[in-house]
Amino acid sequence: LAALAGVRMLLQGGNAVDAAVAAGLAEGVVDPHMGTLGGEVPQLLYVAREKKVVAINGNTAAPQAATIEEYRRRGLEQIPGGGLLAAGAPGALDAWVLALDRYGTMSLAQVMAPALELAEWGFPLHAGLVELPVFGIRANSERFRSSWPTSARVYLPEGRVPGVGEVLPNSDLARTFRRLLAAEEAALPRQGRSGALQRARDVFYLGEIAQTIVQFSQREGGLLSLEDLASFRARVEEPVTANYRGYQVYKVGPWSQGPVFLQQLN
Repeated sequence: LAALAGVRMLLQGGNAVDAAVAAGLAEGVVDPHMGTLGGEVPQLLYVAREKKVVAINGNTAAPQAATIEEYRRRGLEQIPGGGLLAAGAPGALDAWVLALDRYGTMSLAQVMAPALELAEWGFPLHAGLVELPVFGIRANSERFRSSWPTSARVYLPEGRVPGVGEVLPNSDLARTFRRLLAAEEAALPRQGRSGALQRARDVFYLGEIAQTIVQFSQREGGLLSLEDLASFRARVEEPVTANYRGYQVYKVGPWSQGPVFLQQLN
């Protein structure tokens, strides 16, 4: 379904970046355990007109309040591996918008259409999402029930683990998509494509969605603030690279596991 979202953009005249953004947004709906708008997205792009590889740093950023002293005050010796104390400012949306604005051709409404359909109408659950050890719905069902009731409402319909092939909508996510698209549509006549894209991302990082994220985080013991979201920006960077037997191999920077792969090749 995510790959098909990308193909749809190509059939509609979009370029490879338009297709990648559409596929990535759809992937966040059908594979939420692997990455969503609340997470991060490293990107490597070959820009044909410039004949160069660029990296987009869509990594999340730790909250300003995430200090060693604060974690120790909470009785922790390590940053938790999951939950709100491990969460930073969501990086994925800004990175997708940056890629679309600088290297794509389409509007957010065009590339988000498949993801919106999948969230609003639902998609057939696959075995990986339901049964995957550690990350799947079944593996997390008790945690959803005890600690994450809003996740339980989405992924445990009627309080049960859904079956493979069952159609699962995500109406909350669909509403978030529609808020972004409404902002883009309102800005498009006066601000053009680029300005409208920025207006949509601002709703997420500066507007009502940011406020909802921060209110939830702080109510549940997280560290995110409105300033953390307002100051967040994805960045275009030079990739790291190494030559392996005549092939030039590129990876994103040391905020990822990429450089280790280059070391392994060497």
